[in-house]
Amino acid sequence: MTWARLVQRLGGIVKRLDNSLQPSTTNEKVNKNGIVDVCPDVFQGTLVGYPFFGTGWAITNCTNVKPIRSVISVLVNTVAYPKEDENHIQTVLKGITETYPTVQVHLATGSNEVMEDAKKYKNIDVVKVDDAKLGKGWNTLISKVSTPYVLVARDVFHFTWLTQLERQIRVVSQIPNVGVAGGAYRNFSGHWKAGCVQTTLKNYVLQYQEGYYHSKNECMFCDYLQGPFVTKTNLLKLDESLPNEVIFEDWFLRVGDGNLIMSCPDAMYFTTDYSSYSKRTDKKVWTPLAKKWELNRVLLPQGVKHSFSCQDIGVKCKAHSDLLPVCCLEEYADALSFFQKFSDKHNVTFELDTGSVLGGVKFNGLIPWDIDGDFIFLTTDLNIFTKRETIEHFQKKRLQD
Repeated sequence: MTWARLVQRLGGIVKRLDNSLQPSTTNEKVNKNGIVDVCPDVFQGTLVGYPFFGTGWAITNCTNVKPIRSVISVLVNTVAYPKEDENHIQTVLKGITETYPTVQVHLATGSNEVMEDAKKYKNIDVVKVDDAKLGKGWNTLISKVSTPYVLVARDVFHFTWLTQLERQIRVVSQIPNVGVAGGAYRNFSGHWKAGCVQTTLKNYVLQYQEGYYHSKNECMFCDYLQGPFVTKTNLLKLDESLPNEVIFEDWFLRVGDGNLIMSCPDAMYFTTDYSSYSKRTDKKVWTPLAKKWELNRVLLPQGVKHSFSCQDIGVKCKAHSDLLPVCCLEEYADALSFFQKFSDKHNVTFELDTGSVLGGVKFNGLIPWDIDGDFIFLTTDLNIFTKRETIEHFQKKRLQD
């Protein structure tokens, strides 16, 4: 558990003990000149905005607010878009400029046609990226940003006032320890999703589960966001060495260690996920991420499971005081099975001893941090292990592994 998540959970306990500590508005944070990033918002009640409930939290009017162009920039990256979907960019750019005409948009594309379309708008800066690596495209755009916050408009195919950038800026700038805020999204099939995912990373296993456990100001605390999001510019740096499909999985794992992540369903995006199918089914997509984070298992929603051997992720099984990766325990179990089959074949009687016995009794298996096996056998059977053919048999097994 990260320190930010620990602080958030302790705060939740305090609020349950004293409901008067639950604020109805976010606390206004001002600079030394009395200027705020966005105007304060106020909760108007659970029945306001029927039937879409898009105005439950409303931005109030204020005069001490910064121009939004100095607060946030928008990043759009199309380098991995299928060519047939590039026509959506025209709609996206038009929607952004109509909704936020003064906000600077940074666009990365490999298409000459998209570059020509973007020239119609004064507030759009276009970067030609020939490399189809998404990480490189995003990092190129990030280097051009001068505002404290940025909207990562990934996979957006339509942009409207429903995005409510001010709402997300408010969450990031005012709620303690929050570094990222996103919203709900709708895909091509017309289904809305909250986009809030919980992740568990322990014992070399990474598990994703949709949903949330805690919320504040009508926004959910998450570990990973499936849709576009607003974040602090200084937090955004992607690993260009990873496949396009998992660069944000890696980024959220890193940024979540010290920052809270939230999703506000009343901020709504229209997106398509070009990598969703391969992300679910293609083990090769996850292998570089598994190697980077030393993951033996990646468990995805809908029961999808990817398993990785020690060789896949470059892990050497060495004895230490920490828990060993699952793959090391599997290699240990395989070696024990190999030894037992050999002993049965040659009528060698042996017993488990010391640590191996302790693992069987206490853990119903192997001690999670034990890397060797402890056997005892009769001295009359010792000669068989010194024979040349026995040594070659064991060496052959080692080479196969």
